[in-house]
Amino acid sequence: MLFLFVKNTTFAALNIPTMYKKNYKWQEKQRGPSVAREASVKEVFSMLINEYNIEFDPFEYEIKEVWKELTGTLTDRLTRRIYVQGAILYVFVSSPALKHELMMVRGELCEKINQRFAEKYRQFQKRKILNNIIIK
Repeated sequence: MLFLFVKNTTFAALNIPTMYKKNYKWQEKQRGPSVAREASVKEVFSMLINEYNIEFDPFEYEIKEVWKELTGTLTDRLTRRIYVQGAILYVFVSSPALKHELMMVRGELCEKINQRFAEKYRQFQKRKILNNIIIK
């Protein structure tokens, strides 16, 4: 079991599996050494993500922001859903005319998104973050 305590802007993770056993009795007066340890925010979030089996892509939010910046506000309003799975960006739009227009320029949009990430992050200078854009 994982408990989080906040004290002076530091996080501590405490693991007490014996508390939930049937024959556990609280010992009020005898105190042993603490099993709590300090952990960074990054460690705590990674522990939570692993504990609850959450799939998390750190670049998905940035890809969505770059998409909004490249396509504009009208496309953003007509877009119902955007998500990344693997190296493919899935975009669901509500307008057939917009879907057709985006299908015509999806190669250019994919290149521009990859170029933005190559400028910002070193690790994407030689490899692509997106291979394809699927518009539905």
